[in-house]
Amino acid sequence: MYQLSKMNGKKLKTAHMIFVADYVYGYLDAVGITAGAHRYWTHKSYRAKLPLRIILVVLYCIAGMVNSSKGINFN
Repeated sequence: MYQLSKMNGKKLKTAHMIFVADYVYGYLDAVGITAGAHRYWTHKSYRAKLPLRIILVVLYCIAGMVNSSKGINFN
């Protein structure tokens, strides 16, 4: 990767956008793992309606933590 001092304006802007997108992506997958898979499905710490459960499943899948041998139970 180029050093930031050698980048011109457009490449620098792209690098910042990639950094921000990576940060947001990392935060969302962490929420999917901690709030979704761990707290909700493991401990049943709180109640969630179907829309929130769908969001948590999507965030969990974004994290790449999909296990094809076990399904997530929506009951």
